[in-house]
Amino acid sequence: MKAFTIHCHMKPISCIEFSKESDLLFISSKDSRCSVWYTKTGKMLGSYSCNGAINQISVNRACTRLLAACGDYKLYIFDVKTGEKITEIDQEAPVLGASFSLEGNKYFTITRSFLGKASKLRVYESKNNKQIKEIYDSNILPNVNMTCAVWGPLNKTIVVGYSDGKISLFDYESGKVLKTITGHDLSIKKMQVNSRNDMFITASEDKTAGLFNMRTLEKLKTFKISEIVNTAAFHPTKRHVLVGGGQASNATQTGSKETFQAVHFFHSIFEKPIGAVKAHFSPVNAIAVSPDGKSYASGGEDGIIKYCLFDKDYLNMRDDAQSTLKF
Repeated sequence: MKAFTIHCHMKPISCIEFSKESDLLFISSKDSRCSVWYTKTGKMLGSYSCNGAINQISVNRACTRLLAACGDYKLYIFDVKTGEKITEIDQEAPVLGASFSLEGNKYFTITRSFLGKASKLRVYESKNNKQIKEIYDSNILPNVNMTCAVWGPLNKTIVVGYSDGKISLFDYESGKVLKTITGHDLSIKKMQVNSRNDMFITASEDKTAGLFNMRTLEKLKTFKISEIVNTAAFHPTKRHVLVGGGQASNATQTGSKETFQAVHFFHSIFEKPIGAVKAHFSPVNAIAVSPDGKSYASGGEDGIIKYCLFDKDYLNMRDDAQSTLKF
């Protein structure tokens, strides 16, 4: 495996996303900037600046628009090619997340509970950036936040994770809650969907990542590590999931082996740990695997990104129960 270090952000990395063709790598940080890199050369192509810490980014499939959910109560929308800020949408509270739908004609934002107002999910049309829906669960306590969300199959549903470990499945058309489960014992930090959009994986403060059925919310698998799980991702072509975590306080400790934070590889069916890459001196906050399955990137609390290219041994390895990785 070849690993490259990218250091262009001065604060913790919050989100990483690849373009559909795997040629562009988007990285957002709490330093209010999002940078974009060309993966074939490692050259930085540009950056997008906001006025608040960026919590999540989302790029549409055509790679023409970028959403940036920020802590300054705003959602920023940029033209990917020119870097021009198209518009900014005011929200009632800090924006924790945003995501384009599969076809890119809609997107949602998530805001945290603030000054007695409940945490809400709002859906907008991409053409005119007008709000068309507002979704929330009246049974959720006012101090409980929506922390992350993903679009369901054919954009007919939206799955939402909460700060109390619950997961809700919403019907998009009616906005009604179809089902709510307790997915984790503690807060859910992030969600990602697989390439077929029939499963999603969660990262939680209870030191586990969970694999769930998108339609039924049935918990299929659990992956455990020794620290808080901050992020988890599917490999698109292999039966593997990548899990990263750690506590932010560890970022101030240096000079010992214990400060290394690893990206853990698990078999998605057998729940077996098959290897780990110790690439960061600080907690791992974000992981993304390229759509072609040939590389992945991880971002840490210290603002450093590791971009790794899988070697032939990994790409050609069998996905059986006895498989182990040697990096």
